[in-house]
Amino acid sequence: MKKEIFLLIAIFLIDFSKSYGNLNLEKAGCLEIKKKKGRYNFEHEILGKFSICQSKSKDQIIFFKSKKKFLNNKFCFIPTHEKNNKSFYVGEPRCLFLNDTEKVFRISFLKNRPGNYVDIPINGTLIIPDKFIQFPDPFDKEIKMGIPEAYLRCMKEINKKKSNTAFCESFKKANKFVYVPLK
Repeated sequence: MKKEIFLLIAIFLIDFSKSYGNLNLEKAGCLEIKKKKGRYNFEHEILGKFSICQSKSKDQIIFFKSKKKFLNNKFCFIPTHEKNNKSFYVGEPRCLFLNDTEKVFRISFLKNRPGNYVDIPINGTLIIPDKFIQFPDPFDKEIKMGIPEAYLRCMKEINKKKSNTAFCESFKKANKFVYVPLK
């Protein structure tokens, strides 16, 4: 009996490992992203070719597929809201290894930024490699900083009563991110 249960569980897990399990791409309106020979919607020097789709029914769910494998570092997806050509994050980064070109990754965002951001719709994402680099001034030149942390520092500085845009300008100058508007 135990052998049969184990076999059923193993078949179930194997059966859904390369497919889309409970991702429900059709309900989300993102069915086109799973096609093996499908065209990729975007291309960027950091990520190469990739596709991304936001659920039509729930703004906190996105689906992502990359043509290229990345095994050395994770990529962080930060949920953002853009209005009047300015964007800000609404929740913490979700980081993962893009280690399978066949897989459609389901990313569930949280709207958990301190403050009143729960009701603000997610209409973009910032995709950032999770690695350490040196940033220009005003960041400390002696210390390499994580790219996601540099972005969060930029947001912290710009939201002070006496706003400091220098950190955001430095972050943009380093140009180690991909911004994708959604919907």
